[in-house]
Amino acid sequence: MDLTKPELLPAPIDEAMTTRARRGDIPPAPVPEPVAAIPPLMAATTPVEAEVPRPVVTDTKPAEPAPNEKKAAPKNNELLLAGLAALLLLGLILVAVFALRGRLKAPIAVAASSAPPLAANLAPAPPPTVVAPKNILTPPAPAPAVQPVEPVPVVVEISPPRPQNNYSVMLPGSVALELVWIKPGDFTLGSAVDDPNHKKDEGPPTQVTLSQGFWLGKYDVTQAQWSSLMGDTPNENKHKEASRPEDNITWDLAMEFCRRVTERERAAGRLPAGYEYTLPTEAQWEYAARAGGADSAPGGGAARAWYAANAGKTTHPVGLKQANAWGLFDMHGNVMQWCRDWYANFPGGAVTDFAGPATGTRHVARGGNFGSAASDLRDARRFAHPPNYQNNGVGLRLALAPAGN
Repeated sequence: MDLTKPELLPAPIDEAMTTRARRGDIPPAPVPEPVAAIPPLMAATTPVEAEVPRPVVTDTKPAEPAPNEKKAAPKNNELLLAGLAALLLLGLILVAVFALRGRLKAPIAVAASSAPPLAANLAPAPPPTVVAPKNILTPPAPAPAVQPVEPVPVVVEISPPRPQNNYSVMLPGSVALELVWIKPGDFTLGSAVDDPNHKKDEGPPTQVTLSQGFWLGKYDVTQAQWSSLMGDTPNENKHKEASRPEDNITWDLAMEFCRRVTERERAAGRLPAGYEYTLPTEAQWEYAARAGGADSAPGGGAARAWYAANAGKTTHPVGLKQANAWGLFDMHGNVMQWCRDWYANFPGGAVTDFAGPATGTRHVARGGNFGSAASDLRDARRFAHPPNYQNNGVGLRLALAPAGN
């Protein structure tokens, strides 16, 4: 309560009343009863302002007391007003304190009940979760530049040849050369004297035993197979075609072809132990041509060979005629085939793994060619030429045979 407000100041002094008071006409103002202290609870709920009686201010000079009347004490009035003001101020302070206490009590209790344990407060806070904003248009990333893809060569795993099984040797450029397994066995090499087509160099007949099997080309070596390994072809035939037999081959060139195949297969780990790619011996060639039977009829029949009667003075693609009993094509006709042996007379009697003499001047060729007569197409018929001999009717057939024979 502001005690400086005008309504709480003392009223102006009335001179007449003062004179009467001096004479004793007006009795002194009664002293008000002390106001009881307001209980704290009531002050906190419904504060009540006590009506303060306006004090009567007398002259500054003390009035003389009337006879037989107790002396008035003006100081008592001032003390009463000061006490009332202090009580009112105390009541307002208590009201404010209780109100503030009531507001803070509930939040403090809630906070205390929901507060986590101290250990939990000390635990590291989890990393904030980043939420990608939605509905934001993001420009698409540029497409990566297309790099040219180099072709990957296809590597075909080829196992080494196994006895009893046919085999294909892979030449450069993935050109396959098929080989037929020829089992070991024995036969009579050459022809008997009483054979009407017998030639002098075909005897005496010799009993030959081949103790080891070998592989022999299913066809004559073709122009495609030759050029894949040797490059330029020496073929002089005007009919150049990949599937025709390579011709115009000297014995030396034929052996060089075999040597290169051996090197490739040995490097690839596919060469059987004790074997090499080479030309067949004369005994191996005739054994395979007979295919377990007697000497072929002259010409071998038009169904099996290209020769003077049906070839038209030229070679033909391999494999067009019938194969013999062991699956070999063009053993007669088309082109004659070089053998590894030096040319010499047969020894007669019985021989194991016959391979001819160690030296000589001419090498054996077998099978006849597209210009041969029918009588030159027999299994026992022999031809011989120097190592450097070239003719468009001479080619080769590859063998995979025991080395050193």
